[in-house]
Amino acid sequence: MASEPPPEDSYLFSRNEKSSIRLNYHHWVTKQVCGYLIHPKIPTKKENLRVVDVGAGTGIWALEILDDLPACASATLFDISPAQYPLSLFMPKNLHLRTHNAFLPFPLEHRAKYDIVSIRFFLTLTNSKNVEALIDNLVSLLKPGGYLQWLEFDIYSSKAVAAIPETPMPAVEKLVSMMKQPHPDAEYNWVLNLDSIFSKYGLETIGKDRIYMLDKHKPFLSHVHLLTLEDLCVKMEGSGMTEQAKAGWEMAERLKDEFRQGASVITDYIITIGRKSL
Repeated sequence: MASEPPPEDSYLFSRNEKSSIRLNYHHWVTKQVCGYLIHPKIPTKKENLRVVDVGAGTGIWALEILDDLPACASATLFDISPAQYPLSLFMPKNLHLRTHNAFLPFPLEHRAKYDIVSIRFFLTLTNSKNVEALIDNLVSLLKPGGYLQWLEFDIYSSKAVAAIPETPMPAVEKLVSMMKQPHPDAEYNWVLNLDSIFSKYGLETIGKDRIYMLDKHKPFLSHVHLLTLEDLCVKMEGSGMTEQAKAGWEMAERLKDEFRQGASVITDYIITIGRKSL
Protein backbone atom coordinates (compact mmCIF):
# COMPACT_ATOMS: atom_id res chain seq x y z
CA MET A 1 0.00 0.00 0.00
CA ALA A 2 1.61 3.27 -1.09
CA SER A 3 1.83 6.09 1.42
CA GLU A 4 4.06 9.01 2.28
CA PRO A 5 6.44 8.12 5.12
CA PRO A 6 6.63 10.66 7.93
CA PRO A 7 9.74 12.86 7.79
CA GLU A 8 12.29 12.49 10.57
CA ASP A 9 11.28 15.79 12.19
CA SER A 10 7.73 14.48 12.73
CA TYR A 11 9.04 12.96 15.97
CA LEU A 12 7.47 15.14 18.64
CA PHE A 13 10.13 14.82 21.29
CA SER A 14 13.80 15.51 21.93
CA ARG A 15 16.59 12.96 21.59
CA ASN A 16 18.78 14.19 24.42
CA GLU A 17 19.87 12.48 27.63
CA LYS A 18 16.75 13.49 29.58
CA SER A 19 14.55 12.16 26.79
CA SER A 20 16.42 8.85 26.94
CA ILE A 21 15.83 8.72 30.70
CA ARG A 22 12.12 9.28 30.00
CA LEU A 23 12.04 6.38 27.52
CA ASN A 24 13.88 4.06 29.92
CA TYR A 25 11.55 4.96 32.78
CA HIS A 26 8.50 4.45 30.57
CA HIS A 27 9.91 1.07 29.60
CA TRP A 28 10.18 0.10 33.28
CA VAL A 29 6.61 1.24 33.99
CA THR A 30 5.29 -0.65 30.97
CA LYS A 31 7.04 -3.82 32.14
CA GLN A 32 5.39 -3.43 35.56
CA VAL A 33 1.93 -3.01 34.01
CA CYS A 34 2.22 -5.80 31.42
CA GLY A 35 4.29 -8.26 33.43
CA TYR A 36 6.36 -9.36 30.43
CA LEU A 37 8.39 -8.04 27.49
CA ILE A 38 7.58 -10.83 25.04
CA HIS A 39 4.01 -12.08 25.08
CA PRO A 40 3.69 -15.58 26.64
CA LYS A 41 2.08 -16.92 23.45
CA ILE A 42 5.29 -16.28 21.50
CA PRO A 43 7.77 -19.18 21.79
CA THR A 44 11.33 -18.14 22.58
CA LYS A 45 13.09 -21.48 23.18
CA LYS A 46 14.46 -21.78 19.68
CA GLU A 47 17.99 -22.33 18.45
CA ASN A 48 19.56 -19.12 17.07
CA LEU A 49 16.42 -17.07 17.74
CA ARG A 50 16.55 -13.72 15.94
CA VAL A 51 14.58 -10.79 17.33
CA VAL A 52 14.15 -7.25 16.00
CA ASP A 53 12.94 -4.13 17.81
CA VAL A 54 11.52 -1.44 15.51
CA GLY A 55 11.52 2.13 16.79
CA ALA A 56 14.01 0.96 19.38
CA GLY A 57 14.84 4.33 20.98
CA THR A 58 17.48 3.57 23.61
CA GLY A 59 17.49 -0.17 22.91
CA ILE A 60 16.47 -1.05 26.45
CA TRP A 61 13.75 -3.53 25.42
CA ALA A 62 16.18 -5.62 23.39
CA LEU A 63 18.89 -5.41 26.03
CA GLU A 64 16.53 -6.82 28.64
CA ILE A 65 15.09 -9.61 26.52
CA LEU A 66 18.56 -10.85 25.63
CA ASP A 67 19.15 -11.49 29.33
CA ASP A 68 16.28 -13.99 29.30
CA LEU A 69 16.98 -15.64 25.94
CA PRO A 70 19.46 -18.41 25.15
CA ALA A 71 23.03 -17.23 24.56
CA CYS A 72 22.73 -18.15 20.87
CA ALA A 73 19.89 -15.60 20.37
CA SER A 74 20.51 -12.20 18.80
CA ALA A 75 18.63 -8.91 18.60
CA THR A 76 18.68 -6.12 16.02
CA LEU A 77 17.56 -2.55 16.69
CA PHE A 78 16.03 -0.30 14.05
CA ASP A 79 15.35 3.37 14.61
CA ILE A 80 15.11 6.36 12.29
CA SER A 81 17.80 8.04 14.41
CA PRO A 82 20.75 6.47 16.25
CA ALA A 83 20.94 9.48 18.62
CA GLN A 84 19.61 7.56 21.63
CA TYR A 85 21.37 4.27 20.99
CA PRO A 86 23.85 3.21 23.69
CA LEU A 87 27.53 3.22 22.79
CA SER A 88 28.19 0.03 20.87
CA LEU A 89 31.43 -0.62 22.80
CA PHE A 90 29.27 -1.27 25.89
CA MET A 91 26.84 -3.58 24.10
CA PRO A 92 26.88 -7.38 23.88
CA LYS A 93 28.07 -8.85 20.62
CA ASN A 94 24.65 -10.32 19.87
CA LEU A 95 23.00 -6.86 19.79
CA HIS A 96 23.12 -5.09 16.44
CA LEU A 97 22.34 -1.37 15.94
CA ARG A 98 20.83 -0.18 12.65
CA THR A 99 19.32 3.07 11.36
CA HIS A 100 16.20 2.91 9.19
CA ASN A 101 12.82 4.61 8.69
CA ALA A 102 10.30 1.82 9.28
CA PHE A 103 7.79 3.46 6.95
CA LEU A 104 10.15 2.65 4.07
CA PRO A 105 10.94 -0.90 2.85
CA PHE A 106 13.70 -2.59 4.82
CA PRO A 107 16.96 -3.53 3.06
CA LEU A 108 16.88 -6.91 1.34
CA GLU A 109 19.44 -8.43 3.69
CA HIS A 110 16.95 -8.09 6.57
CA ARG A 111 13.88 -9.51 4.91
CA ALA A 112 12.51 -12.86 6.13
CA LYS A 113 15.37 -13.10 8.66
CA TYR A 114 13.65 -12.71 12.04
CA ASP A 115 11.57 -14.90 14.33
CA ILE A 116 10.07 -12.05 16.37
CA VAL A 117 9.41 -8.42 15.46
CA SER A 118 8.45 -6.04 18.28
CA ILE A 119 7.04 -2.55 17.87
CA ARG A 120 5.45 -0.29 20.46
CA PHE A 121 4.27 3.27 21.06
CA PHE A 122 3.97 4.49 17.47
CA LEU A 123 0.81 6.52 18.17
CA THR A 124 2.33 9.90 17.35
CA LEU A 125 3.68 8.67 14.01
CA THR A 126 0.99 6.32 12.75
CA ASN A 127 -2.52 6.83 11.41
CA SER A 128 -5.04 4.91 9.33
CA LYS A 129 -3.39 6.23 6.14
CA ASN A 130 0.12 4.89 6.79
CA VAL A 131 -0.39 1.96 9.17
CA GLU A 132 -0.78 -0.61 6.38
CA ALA A 133 2.49 0.40 4.72
CA LEU A 134 4.18 0.06 8.09
CA ILE A 135 2.70 -3.39 8.72
CA ASP A 136 3.73 -4.52 5.24
CA ASN A 137 7.31 -3.52 6.03
CA LEU A 138 7.24 -5.21 9.43
CA VAL A 139 5.88 -8.46 7.98
CA SER A 140 8.68 -8.44 5.40
CA LEU A 141 11.19 -8.89 8.24
CA LEU A 142 9.56 -12.10 9.50
CA LYS A 143 10.54 -15.61 8.63
CA PRO A 144 7.62 -17.91 7.76
CA GLY A 145 5.99 -18.75 11.08
CA GLY A 146 7.48 -15.67 12.74
CA TYR A 147 5.62 -13.39 15.19
CA LEU A 148 4.77 -9.69 15.17
CA GLN A 149 4.10 -8.14 18.59
CA TRP A 150 2.57 -4.63 18.67
CA LEU A 151 1.94 -2.79 21.96
CA GLU A 152 0.07 0.52 22.16
CA PHE A 153 -2.04 2.63 24.47
CA ASP A 154 -5.77 2.61 23.81
CA ILE A 155 -5.95 6.39 24.05
CA TYR A 156 -9.74 6.38 23.81
CA SER A 157 -9.90 4.44 27.09
CA SER A 158 -8.10 7.25 28.93
CA LYS A 159 -9.90 8.99 31.75
CA ALA A 160 -9.10 11.27 34.66
CA VAL A 161 -9.74 9.79 38.07
CA ALA A 162 -9.52 11.28 41.56
CA ALA A 163 -8.47 9.29 44.61
CA ILE A 164 -10.81 11.48 46.69
CA PRO A 165 -14.25 11.87 45.09
CA GLU A 166 -15.32 15.39 44.13
CA THR A 167 -11.71 16.63 44.05
CA PRO A 168 -11.32 19.17 41.20
CA MET A 169 -8.73 18.15 38.62
CA PRO A 170 -9.04 20.53 35.63
CA ALA A 171 -5.43 20.10 34.50
CA VAL A 172 -5.67 16.29 34.45
CA GLU A 173 -8.98 16.47 32.58
CA LYS A 174 -7.39 18.84 30.07
CA LEU A 175 -4.47 16.43 29.66
CA VAL A 176 -6.86 13.57 28.85
CA SER A 177 -8.65 15.76 26.31
CA MET A 178 -5.31 16.64 24.68
CA MET A 179 -4.28 12.99 24.60
CA LYS A 180 -7.46 11.99 22.79
CA GLN A 181 -7.35 14.86 20.28
CA PRO A 182 -3.88 16.47 20.14
CA HIS A 183 -4.70 17.94 16.73
CA PRO A 184 -7.83 18.01 14.52
CA ASP A 185 -6.72 15.09 12.32
CA ALA A 186 -5.65 12.74 15.13
CA GLU A 187 -7.40 9.36 15.18
CA TYR A 188 -6.43 6.10 16.83
CA ASN A 189 -9.07 3.58 15.76
CA TRP A 190 -6.37 1.67 13.88
CA VAL A 191 -4.98 0.49 17.25
CA LEU A 192 -8.21 -1.38 17.95
CA ASN A 193 -8.33 -2.77 14.40
CA LEU A 194 -4.77 -4.11 14.12
CA ASP A 195 -5.99 -7.71 14.08
CA SER A 196 -8.13 -7.02 11.01
CA ILE A 197 -5.24 -5.25 9.27
CA PHE A 198 -2.87 -8.09 10.18
CA SER A 199 -5.03 -10.56 8.25
CA LYS A 200 -4.63 -8.51 5.06
CA TYR A 201 -0.86 -9.01 5.25
CA GLY A 202 -0.70 -12.72 5.92
CA LEU A 203 -0.76 -12.66 9.71
CA GLU A 204 -3.00 -14.81 11.87
CA THR A 205 -3.89 -13.02 15.09
CA ILE A 206 -3.09 -15.39 17.96
CA GLY A 207 -3.57 -12.89 20.75
CA LYS A 208 -5.18 -9.53 21.41
CA ASP A 209 -5.11 -8.52 25.05
CA ARG A 210 -6.35 -5.46 26.89
CA ILE A 211 -4.09 -4.76 29.86
CA TYR A 212 -5.44 -2.67 32.72
CA MET A 213 -3.49 -0.44 35.04
CA LEU A 214 -3.68 -1.20 38.75
CA ASP A 215 -3.86 1.45 41.45
CA LYS A 216 -0.21 0.84 42.31
CA HIS A 217 0.79 1.83 38.77
CA LYS A 218 -0.96 5.23 38.80
CA PRO A 219 1.82 7.31 40.43
CA PHE A 220 4.39 5.96 37.99
CA LEU A 221 2.24 6.67 34.94
CA SER A 222 1.75 10.18 36.32
CA HIS A 223 5.55 10.55 36.22
CA VAL A 224 5.52 9.38 32.61
CA HIS A 225 2.90 11.98 31.67
CA LEU A 226 4.91 14.75 33.33
CA LEU A 227 8.17 13.69 31.72
CA THR A 228 6.47 13.46 28.34
CA LEU A 229 4.91 16.93 28.62
CA GLU A 230 8.20 18.46 29.76
CA ASP A 231 10.04 16.75 26.88
CA LEU A 232 7.50 18.19 24.47
CA CYS A 233 8.02 21.66 25.97
CA VAL A 234 11.77 21.40 25.41
CA LYS A 235 11.18 20.41 21.78
CA MET A 236 8.77 23.35 21.29
CA GLU A 237 11.29 25.78 22.77
CA GLY A 238 13.94 24.50 20.39
CA SER A 239 11.52 24.97 17.48
CA GLY A 240 10.78 28.59 18.39
CA MET A 241 7.29 27.85 19.75
CA THR A 242 7.91 29.87 22.89
CA GLU A 243 4.30 30.70 23.76
CA GLN A 244 3.17 27.08 23.39
CA ALA A 245 6.15 25.93 25.46
CA LYS A 246 5.34 28.45 28.20
CA ALA A 247 1.75 27.21 28.36
CA GLY A 248 3.04 23.63 28.52
CA TRP A 249 5.38 24.36 31.45
CA GLU A 250 2.54 26.08 33.31
CA MET A 251 0.28 23.09 32.71
CA ALA A 252 3.00 20.76 34.02
CA GLU A 253 3.07 22.67 37.31
CA ARG A 254 -0.71 22.40 37.65
CA LEU A 255 -0.52 18.69 36.90
CA LYS A 256 2.08 18.19 39.62
CA ASP A 257 -0.25 19.79 42.16
CA GLU A 258 -3.21 17.64 41.12
CA PHE A 259 -1.15 14.45 41.00
CA ARG A 260 0.04 15.15 44.56
CA GLN A 261 -3.62 15.29 45.60
CA GLY A 262 -4.26 11.83 44.16
CA ALA A 263 -5.52 12.65 40.67
CA SER A 264 -4.29 10.38 37.87
CA VAL A 265 -4.86 9.29 34.29
CA ILE A 266 -5.71 5.68 33.60
CA THR A 267 -5.24 4.23 30.14
CA ASP A 268 -5.45 0.64 28.95
CA TYR A 269 -2.70 -1.00 26.94
CA ILE A 270 -3.55 -3.09 23.87
CA ILE A 271 -1.14 -5.78 22.67
CA THR A 272 -1.81 -7.57 19.38
CA ILE A 273 0.15 -10.68 18.32
CA GLY A 274 0.22 -11.92 14.75
CA ARG A 275 1.84 -15.05 13.31
CA LYS A 276 3.08 -15.17 9.72
CA SER A 277 1.92 -18.14 7.71
CA LEU A 278 4.40 -20.92 7.00
